[in-house]
Amino acid sequence: MRTIALALAALASGAATPWKHYVVSGAAAARGIPATVTPAAPATIVWSHEVAGNLQLTFAAVAPNTLVRVAFSETAEYLGIGGTSDWSRTYTTDAHLARSGETWTDTSGCEAAGVCADGYRAFRFARVYVDRGSARIVGATVRTASPGVATPRGWFLSSDDEVNRIWYAGAYTAQLAELPNDPAVLGSGCTVPADARVVLVDGAKRDRCPWVGDQVVTDPTLFLANGAQAAQPVADTLSVFADAQLPDGYIPASPAATSVLFDYPAYFVLAVDEYLLYRGDTTEVSTWWPSLAKVLDTWYPGYADANGLLEDPFPPGDYAYVQRGGPLVAYYNALYARALEAGADVAGALGHTDAASRWRARAASLAAPFSAAFWDATAGAFSDTPGAATHPTDGNAFAVLAGLATPAQTTSALARLAATTRLPWGNGVADSDAWSTAAWGSDPSQRVYPFISYFDVLARFEAGDAAGALDELRRTWGWMLTHTPTGTDWEAIGAGGTVDGYERAASSLAAGWSTGAVPALTNEVLGVVPTGPGFSTFDAIPHPAGLAWAEGGVPTPSGTIVFAWKRTDGGYVLQLRAPKGLVARVGAPVAQPRVVVDGKAVNPAADGTVTVSGSHTIEVLGG
Repeated sequence: MRTIALALAALASGAATPWKHYVVSGAAAARGIPATVTPAAPATIVWSHEVAGNLQLTFAAVAPNTLVRVAFSETAEYLGIGGTSDWSRTYTTDAHLARSGETWTDTSGCEAAGVCADGYRAFRFARVYVDRGSARIVGATVRTASPGVATPRGWFLSSDDEVNRIWYAGAYTAQLAELPNDPAVLGSGCTVPADARVVLVDGAKRDRCPWVGDQVVTDPTLFLANGAQAAQPVADTLSVFADAQLPDGYIPASPAATSVLFDYPAYFVLAVDEYLLYRGDTTEVSTWWPSLAKVLDTWYPGYADANGLLEDPFPPGDYAYVQRGGPLVAYYNALYARALEAGADVAGALGHTDAASRWRARAASLAAPFSAAFWDATAGAFSDTPGAATHPTDGNAFAVLAGLATPAQTTSALARLAATTRLPWGNGVADSDAWSTAAWGSDPSQRVYPFISYFDVLARFEAGDAAGALDELRRTWGWMLTHTPTGTDWEAIGAGGTVDGYERAASSLAAGWSTGAVPALTNEVLGVVPTGPGFSTFDAIPHPAGLAWAEGGVPTPSGTIVFAWKRTDGGYVLQLRAPKGLVARVGAPVAQPRVVVDGKAVNPAADGTVTVSGSHTIEVLGG
């Protein structure tokens, strides 16, 4: 336990944290300067990882009337092709009439006719051109607009260096998604009410606008990384969606959305439940209650058949614009059941007991018709639509998480998908290419959405397959770290494990909805997860999945929970330091465990756990 003891001692003393090696910064130094730029010789400036903000260039000698243009890209592959950036809000490059000795900050607007700029960009590469003249560049920095980019207040460390890097890459990606409500920063077509001061957007580069589905992943990532600092941006963003609700109960997917996404109102419900669990602010949650209730009692019931199952009239209408095979879709119904359970949790915390009972009963009533409609006994998994040959990751993962799958179905479905969707770069979104590719542009079986992979990982942890969960996590998020290495999490991974296989230059390589490795590692591998509002009760139960040890700090409204575990020959040693008033259920994966708390043997509960408050050393030994 030497590593754990050192970490705890460092935190107690306020000394430098043991994870500083992994933290990235938006102000990282650039390579490729000094450089002299001429019409025949552009300069390429490279950062060690993706940065986001306003580029600042410092010039030495500049020839009279020199016009500087800058192209930006997250990847070298799409840098300055045809003299353009990989993605632009308005202008394909940013232009400036340079002067000797100045430091230019690239801001939105036009200096003169034809000399215009977008200003805020997200990029790893900047290529500087001159149409005429020459310029000597002696400095390059980035002024970040994201108030979230900071040394994390939460932390994670384990015996696997790759896993550690995955956690911090996710934290940094989510931090880049926290932006001021400024038209010069947000994407084109993204209008957010003025009372939202800071919002969480989907991607640092594109679309730079809030999307409600993304919140279910970005929010817990930021709570675990930035703690209380994330509370107001998350609350402001959820209020944007609640205030935009339509009379029929639909919550628009985004201020930039142009179509109905049938699944996204359910994610609003899940996000409100997460806010309650991570922050415990029932006053804030109460302001969203009418919108949440309208989603579950008006919007979705309006599309239910006689069995209570939903039929989607808006195809293609989901997170990936998939052209499903019919209106009755497993994913929509399983997500709906999960939202009913989450809504019931919120209702119970707010004292709406009738709603809580009603929604739990409705969720339970979906199990039988869901299985009858979607279970494919031959394949041993849930079909996308009744009788379809496609068995999707999303529908099967949410069936497990919503409790719609029996234990036997859970084991069978996850095994089927592990065998048929496994790729070196993660798990494909389906085991078949039978879906229409009109809205995809590539083979579904070869495409990985880390957004959905997160829920698949959670389903595997839920089913007791910690090894399979961590294997998928390593393949998906580890691939993004080592291929096209931006130090951030991509929007999606296309065929061949490439950016090309998804949306080429338009792909976002820093997408908040892809940061699910952070909550998966903290909540499941480390094992610290809230079970009551604001961590009033929480579990500290690791899922080691082959790791030798892990430790971490988890911010809560009451202070930071510090938890560490290490394998021993006889079982596990756990160390917990929790703020006053929080109650923990602590355990480890040992059959028939003997439990020793602070040197004294105790009788565990039937599930092998003990309930404690405060700071303790707990040994969980084989029986």
